[in-house]
Parts: sequence; C-alpha cells; structure tokens
Amino acid sequence: MEFNTISSSFGKNLLVRIWGGSHEPYVGADILGFPEGQTLDFAKLERFMARRSPSVNKLGSSPRTESDSVIITSGLRDFTTSGEKLSLKIRNQDIDKSAYDLTFDIPRPGHADYPAKVKYGDSLDLSGGGPFSARMTAPLCAAGGITMQYLETKNIFIAGRIYSIAGIQDEDIDYTNPDLSAFLKLNREAIPCFSRSQSEKMQHAIEHAVAENDSVGSVVEAFVWGLPVGLGSPMYQGIESVLAPILFAIPAVKAVSFGSGTAASSMLGSQHNDSFRFENGKIVTPTNNHGGILGGLATGMPLYCKVYFKPTASIMRTQNSVNLKTGENCELNLRGRHDSCLGIRAVPIVEAALALGICDILLSEQNNPLQSSCCKDLDTMRKSIDFIDSKLAEFLLYRYDLVSQIGKLKKENSLPIEGAEREEFIKNSLKKIVNSAWDIDADIKPKALSYISDIFELIITKSKEVQKNDD
Repeated sequence: MEFNTISSSFGKNLLVRIWGGSHEPYVGADILGFPEGQTLDFAKLERFMARRSPSVNKLGSSPRTESDSVIITSGLRDFTTSGEKLSLKIRNQDIDKSAYDLTFDIPRPGHADYPAKVKYGDSLDLSGGGPFSARMTAPLCAAGGITMQYLETKNIFIAGRIYSIAGIQDEDIDYTNPDLSAFLKLNREAIPCFSRSQSEKMQHAIEHAVAENDSVGSVVEAFVWGLPVGLGSPMYQGIESVLAPILFAIPAVKAVSFGSGTAASSMLGSQHNDSFRFENGKIVTPTNNHGGILGGLATGMPLYCKVYFKPTASIMRTQNSVNLKTGENCELNLRGRHDSCLGIRAVPIVEAALALGICDILLSEQNNPLQSSCCKDLDTMRKSIDFIDSKLAEFLLYRYDLVSQIGKLKKENSLPIEGAEREEFIKNSLKKIVNSAWDIDADIKPKALSYISDIFELIITKSKEVQKNDD
C-alpha cells in the first residue's frame, strides 16, 4: 500500500488492485495475470482516458484539472506486456484538501463519510471521499483501457452511450445489431448519445441543475460485441454474476440490469422469449431481450447492460447533517469541485469495468485449473498444472514477504520465532480446507491431505529460517 489509504481488489484470473485516494499524491492499479505479448498503444490509451477527464469534458463536470497521464511502472518491455505484474499510477495534480476541512467531523449527506469514519476513524484520509471517491475510477479506466486493447485482438469490442439524463432518454436502437462504428463516433460528442434533440434537452437539464446548485441522475448503456458462444459458467461464475460486482463498485451506481432488465418483470413469456433462427450460417435471435446472456453463458448476440447513476451527492446547497465530535445536529454548506451529472464521464468507466470483467472470464476459460477433471488430454492437464503453479508462485511470494515482516516484528518485540500453537492452527486449517472441498472425490482426500501437509511442513520450516536469518 502506497499511502495512508486502503486498496480494493477484484478478479480471479485477471486480478486487479486499485489503490490511492482522491487527494493523495497518486492513484494507481496493479494487474496480475495480464497476458504476455500485448503491445500497448499509448496514444489510444490517452484518448480513452481523456473521455473521463474533467479537463476535457467540461459539461456538468468538476472544474478540477487533471491530465490523467498514465505512468507504467512495471510489466512492460519495449511497450509490450511481459506477463509480470503490470503496475500503473496516475499523479493527482490538482489537490485541495482544504475544501474538506468542514467535513472532517461533519459527514456529507449521500457520501460514505459517516460509515467510513466509524470503521476507520481518523487513520484514513477522507478528503474528497478518499478511496471512496470517483477519483478512483481514473486507475480503473486506465486498467480497463489497456485491457480493451487486448480484447480487441480477440475481436471483442466494447462501447457505450448515455441512455438517459434526468429522465430524458436517447433514441431507440436495434439491440440485435447495434452499429459499433456509430457508437465509436459518439466519443467525440459532449453528451455521447445519438439524438441531437434529446442531447440538447439533457444539456439544458444539467445547466438548470447547476444554476440551482443541484445535480441530476443518469443511465449509461454499454454493449459488448464478439463474445464467443458458450463463454461463461452457470450460477455464481456466470457473466452477469462476474460483471455486476465490478459495475456496482463504480461510485454512485445504484442499479445494474442486463438485456430487458426490470422491464422483463412486466412482460409475458411469449413476449420476452427470444426465438432462434439460422442466419448467414449462424444461430441468432430476432429480438435480444436476453441481452446476449442465457444461464450465465454468452449466446453470440451482443451483450448489453444499463448502469444507473444517482445524482451527484455533493451539491452546493445547505443540507442537514450531524457533528460527530459534539453530537449535535447542524447544517453543512459544502465547498469543493464536483460534477453535476456523473453519467457523461462515466461512459468510459463502464466500458473499462466491462473490459476487466470480460477479460477475467475469458482467461478463466483459457486457464481453467479444473479442466483436468473433465478432460484427460495430457497437454490440457499440463496446462492446468502450469496455471496452478504460476498462482502458487505468486502467493508464495506474498507469503514470503509477510513472513519476513512478521520476523522483523518478532525481533523488535523480543517475541519467539517458534510458535507451536500457530503451527497447530495451520495444520487444522489444512484439514478443514481439504475436507470441505466439494468437487474432489472423498477417496482422494486422505492422500491429498498427507501430500499437502508434507509441503506445508517444509513451508513452515523455511518460514522459520526466514524469520531467524532475514535482516
């Protein structure tokens, strides 16, 4: 962890850690598992980041000036990914903590200030929301923008639009065959939607909210083209199940829907069901209420989802709050720099989140360690072992680092290296892990436990050596 803040991680095969805070020197991201050999187009990444930056998109945006230039600190060789941890950071250039002096003891309505204060106390810098701020979407965008470049080499493309602002809705489109090139042209628009007249109404709604020291809500709609049929898994590893948590992690998101979404609850089965037919040598549906996903699996039709953003919580009106220090009710008049409509800059953020989730799913298909249980092909099983070995090495590296830190703490506090109680706890934990594995045959488990226990005996021995000798 780089600064006095917290980090957040997601993903399994593509593991992403977002770190930093709104008014810390930097925000950044670490990506484990990014494929080797991807040459990055930094000019393209810069254009993608500009769509999120308030410095470029001024309408309804914060006056905060940030270039959002992405600095890659590891994982590249001659602009090509090395397969090692890909780390990036973005400098926060326009920091002003003084605007949040008022809110140190007075939580802002609609923000995470109050529960975060209870949980972390004064140890966490909550200026501008700290790690809960929309500023954290800058490294998310950077990670997602890089990942989109990789997905495009697999003929998978992602693009979005403003579906509505303040209840004003963009024109309807063909959800069975949305025009990717038309979506990409929207990137040049101040409000990325298709209808010029509706865009003008949206702009007027934002301007009116600004004049009234208020804010408006919005809906972003995004599409994914080119997902192979069958991509995904049932239930908890289904496409919706993987994507939804990443989308909900975007600050101010209050709802996510796929396909016809909530409208499906008011439809008849005969209305909602998408019939199948052959067309140009492939199976398609003449409607796309399912949004390209059935049973957690891709159908080959375009995936689409809607992401619903609440009105910006930071408004320049007098609001009621409480003083946590004095225990008194009070009024709060906010200062600072805030968006009046989040959706405009959120379109690339949603695209980035989808890219990271889709890539994680795609890599899980390519590197599934459980393939050996259903496929007896020697090469496939060896690939699974190689994947498991790579993950073991990564986790052992982090374990070594922690063991080394613990050793130093023990020396500083004159604590013994040996810990029989701790070793017994580890052994009992291993038994529980093996016995609770539901997808391993019961007759294998005793031998597997002996195998794992022997390995951990060596790990414990080596860990004690590290703690004794590592200065």
